[in-house]
Amino acid sequence: MNILKWGCALATTLILGGQMLSAESPLPPTETREEPAVRLVLPLGIPTGLPQRITVRGENISKATTARISGLLPTPTLRLLGGGIASTGAVGDLVGVGTEWMDLEVLLPEGTLRGTNGSLVLSSAGGDSLPFPVFVAPGGITAEREPNDALDMPQDLPKEGLVRGTIANASDLDLYRIDLRSGQTLRAELWSARLGAPLDGALGLMDRRGTVLLVNDDGEDTGRDPVLEFQAGSNGTFLIRVSGGVPHYGDANAYLLDVKVLP
Repeated sequence: MNILKWGCALATTLILGGQMLSAESPLPPTETREEPAVRLVLPLGIPTGLPQRITVRGENISKATTARISGLLPTPTLRLLGGGIASTGAVGDLVGVGTEWMDLEVLLPEGTLRGTNGSLVLSSAGGDSLPFPVFVAPGGITAEREPNDALDMPQDLPKEGLVRGTIANASDLDLYRIDLRSGQTLRAELWSARLGAPLDGALGLMDRRGTVLLVNDDGEDTGRDPVLEFQAGSNGTFLIRVSGGVPHYGDANAYLLDVKVLP
């Protein structure tokens, strides 16, 4: 597949294949007019300033003639890297979140607004996919480091930015260590279900001995994605625990952990 054209304005458009079919173009009698359906985009979160390879999973992906990210300024750019029918060896254990895949290289310029203002849309002769949320992370992303499931081996949280991790199975948990001063307020938020992942996440806060201080399974305004808020009564080291109910999708049970500390 070749890149034939780039678009502008609020969306960068990538033309896929040898010819873009317009709505008026006649289709071969044997072709079914079916729009693409985006089920998942991995990895979750796209940092700004550096090219990021993403894998788009769903149905009828091979029918797509254009790909675009709308709603973002400055204008992002996309480059097609490949695509095909999903297989376990190629893209992990993702059965259940789409049988076809497409790899794109995305570059979000510095200054792109953080959050989920952007949407990925694939178009075919049969129509457009529903907009799929794209999370912009201008502060950078730190990868989860395994093992981090025991009290004596938690991962230190970065001073800024997000942590990208995966809950591999129902018994898996990830621990992250943070130091708080008396009076400081911690706010921890999980981004997963809102970005299309099947994980039903949970957050817990523990002291360094493992005593559970606070637990949240569903946020008040965030659906299945939990949110924790905690004000430290004294100086100390605390552990944030990420866990959750998972289906059998493996690598798809991804999350972004966003932690802020207020004075």
